[in-house]
Amino acid sequence: MSLWAITTSADVSLSAATAKTVLGFKAPSNAVITLRNAHINFESVTASDAVALIELVKGSADGTGTSETPINYNGAHTASCSFTAKHTYTVEPSSLTVIKAWQYPVQGSADIPLPFFVPITSAAGGFIGFRVTTPQAQSCRISADVED
Repeated sequence: MSLWAITTSADVSLSAATAKTVLGFKAPSNAVITLRNAHINFESVTASDAVALIELVKGSADGTGTSETPINYNGAHTASCSFTAKHTYTVEPSSLTVIKAWQYPVQGSADIPLPFFVPITSAAGGFIGFRVTTPQAQSCRISADVED
């Protein structure tokens, strides 16, 4: 097992009142992945902008997005990452189930509170992702730590 850091390599543009998967992870068909940590950063400087809805989602199917390269925390680890990571989805993953949902102000950043003693683990071949909805057009970035 290894711990991998994944960060959206560019700002992800959000359209007003439209749910968008910002960052997602797809486990290999014969293994699971575990989400350990996550952080989100919004870029609004407008005090009147309304809060964003952030959803932690699970499913079996991935959508179409821009590939992201996970970085291993252990520099001596030579194995390849077993899962795929994507951001800025243009075709949303289908049949997602919301595990948890939070509302955050869009004027800054926040750690996304994940249960410490109950890891968020995918099914073999499963998908875990973060979907964000904002009432106004917005940009954000998400970084996460995933174990395979």
